[in-house]
Amino acid sequence: MNLNFRGIFSALNEAGVRWLLVGGMNVFLQHGEYLTQDVDVYVDDSSSNLTAVNRALQKMKATWGPTETTWGPVPDDPKWLLRQRVVCVITEHGFLDVFTKLPGINESFQSVWDRAFAGTISTVSFRGLNDADMLACQLALPEPEQKLDRIRLLQRALASRVK
Repeated sequence: MNLNFRGIFSALNEAGVRWLLVGGMNVFLQHGEYLTQDVDVYVDDSSSNLTAVNRALQKMKATWGPTETTWGPVPDDPKWLLRQRVVCVITEHGFLDVFTKLPGINESFQSVWDRAFAGTISTVSFRGLNDADMLACQLALPEPEQKLDRIRLLQRALASRVK
């Protein structure tokens, strides 16, 4: 499946979702050094925002399932998004992981939003987790799940700003 991240960003924006880009795509768009096959987003877990997330997912014809045998269209009730800290869906634009909690982030969504990087790609606006918060997320993961190349890149980027 080809990844159309602009389609995902546009659908989230059009639905009025408060979201932040995280993961490999965020590193790629900020540093140009990392490629990924999916889009990872962190969303405000307020009731109204989860309703907007669900609306965007339905517009993107997203499918999800708690098991492989119960895979199908996302439910109408947005509370399913709170079943786990991250839900992985397949959309018409590619694979999308939706986080309602991030490891290493213990502050409010608003605090993280206020520090986020604002960008535009092909006329589509997005906000991405800043380097310090991305590094905190990576370091909070169990060691086997940490992406060492990403950690090194983020550490170099942060060190270069201090000089």
